[in-house]
Amino acid sequence: MTQALPLPVNGSTAVLCSGLSYRFGQHLAVDQVNLHIEQGMDRVSAILHTCRVQMRPVMMTCTVACVGLVPAALSTGIGSQVQRPLALVVVGGMLLAPVLVLFVLPSMILLASRRQFAPHMPAGPGNPAAPDTAQGAQ
Repeated sequence: MTQALPLPVNGSTAVLCSGLSYRFGQHLAVDQVNLHIEQGMDRVSAILHTCRVQMRPVMMTCTVACVGLVPAALSTGIGSQVQRPLALVVVGGMLLAPVLVLFVLPSMILLASRRQFAPHMPAGPGNPAAPDTAQGAQ
């Protein structure tokens, strides 16, 4: 006989899943896209290259988290009433994270970002933004 599983969303679990997804998105997508744009790539190429390169780390991290928690998510023994809902929420979050990080976030970056490559001007008296070395020596 199967029993309905109450699935309370634990606050710490939601923080865990959202924190991991945020870190994936922050570092693997946004920082890498910005780095490639600063190196001279156009925005679309930078986004596609970042998704291609970062797909393996995202998928491996999420796969390892899911595989590690599948026994807790499927358990029916003693103590499973506490562990099972927590494991199900984490597994669900880890299954959703690659989709969000590799497809949704890059699409949002493409729509919202207007960042373009801006060549850096050399420091010197002709560049008002750069500190003038001659005045600093006085």
